[in-house]
Amino acid sequence: MSGKDSFQIALAVTSCRFSRLILRGLNRGGTSLPGKLAMWFRRDILAVTSEGVETILVTGTNGKTTTAAMLSHAMQEAGRAPLSNSSGANLLSGVTAEFAAAADLRGRPMRWRKNPDQPAEAGMGSGLYAVIECDEGALHHVAPLLHPRVIVVTNIFRDQLDRYGEVMHTLEAIREGIRLAPEAVLCLNADDSLVASLALDVPNPVIWFGIEETAVQERQDAVNTVDNGDRRRFFVSAGEETENRPLSPDSPDKISDARYCIRCGTEYIYRYHTYAHLGGFCCPSCGFSRPLPDVAVTSIDGIDTGSSKVHMRIRGREGEIQELPVRIALPAVYNIYNAAAALTAYAASKLPLQEILKGLEHMQSSFGRMEHFKIGGVSIQMILVKNPAGCNQALDYLCTVKEPCTLVLCLNDLDADGHDVSWIWDVDYEKLSGCGNIRRILVWGRRAEDLQLRLKYAGFEEKRIRRVPEKELKKLLDVTYRSQVPVFILPNYTAMLPLRDALRRAAGKDSFWKG
Repeated sequence: MSGKDSFQIALAVTSCRFSRLILRGLNRGGTSLPGKLAMWFRRDILAVTSEGVETILVTGTNGKTTTAAMLSHAMQEAGRAPLSNSSGANLLSGVTAEFAAAADLRGRPMRWRKNPDQPAEAGMGSGLYAVIECDEGALHHVAPLLHPRVIVVTNIFRDQLDRYGEVMHTLEAIREGIRLAPEAVLCLNADDSLVASLALDVPNPVIWFGIEETAVQERQDAVNTVDNGDRRRFFVSAGEETENRPLSPDSPDKISDARYCIRCGTEYIYRYHTYAHLGGFCCPSCGFSRPLPDVAVTSIDGIDTGSSKVHMRIRGREGEIQELPVRIALPAVYNIYNAAAALTAYAASKLPLQEILKGLEHMQSSFGRMEHFKIGGVSIQMILVKNPAGCNQALDYLCTVKEPCTLVLCLNDLDADGHDVSWIWDVDYEKLSGCGNIRRILVWGRRAEDLQLRLKYAGFEEKRIRRVPEKELKKLLDVTYRSQVPVFILPNYTAMLPLRDALRRAAGKDSFWKG
């Protein structure tokens, strides 16, 4: 390495660490600007500071933060002390800031393991670990510099249309990132036809995860027999060939993100659905279908407000199969998917599965994702929602809550949210009117009037909906703290930030950049 290179690296690391120290002293996150400064001195500083680090990269529309948190928690509890961007800064600058701030002046990792003398183990060989959440649109910038050992893709849904465009743009952005990391093991959602297509024509080894039909508790009452002779023979979820099985195509509004075969354009047939376009898909024309998962949820044994209990079937590297009970310290079906993704990533990393199983059982919710607060005797749960698929799943979860509750819906349209909020019209708010457990609804944010109108069309009486002016956050908090029943807050991203900050201060929690 030349003297010029050494000087640039030292300047990059110093600027990152010093600026972060100042920003956090001012109670600012210091998650992005330090990375930008580091890259100004050395454009490829991420490649330098991540060299030799065994990294799991998690991307996808929904579930990135939670899946990464599951992995980080399990590794931390096992004494591996992974580097992670738990603050949620998942663009190139944020990822760079994490690595540069943890490097010495020569760009080498400084302080990652609880025990620096801990030897490298079988599997990930260096003994230095990182779990990084990466924005879908940034993957092609981050992956070639980071050289991840594992890439997890959780799912692909419509999200921030004015930023990402339709799902095909997101899909191609992820595909480009994978193309630039041919050495990475891919952990892909077998139930998502868009994600499954990423395995086509790539050299990367692939490990699949998904939820089996046996775990889907609700079945459609009406089953329409498919009368097209070409559709009578197809490959179903278990991988075997089946004849003359009547299938039930879901309604277009539920599978609009991926209704047609990505290879030939024919409409998919589904043997079953978990939610949205996820499930046992099959193209009756070209045969493109759901792959057989290596990590499969075979039964959902119970979901309550604080946890989920499932059984998972795990196919080992030598073909051996084991089925294990798994407890996940988070509720809802989408967190079951996140847990399956995390377990798959652990298997791909060749780390002991006992670690991730224990981690899933004891982990806590992260940064607005099913995050609990207890303030003055009031139970408050915050659930980040930012697109129709995720919001519908949150509403499904609310409908499982038996006790009366207050619902707070918050909507902004800032840059980080996407300026187009028309997605709220694709959310099935109508299901809430039939739940019977929601005593009161509050709406807040820059686009609170849009939410108020949407709820009116969903069948809610206007007197049940109270709009709190955007500038009156204190009033919203006062009403929340005085609630006689549990409160559920569903904000999008920038609406979450001031709310979460106020709630964490009232509850005595750390700032977001501390995880």
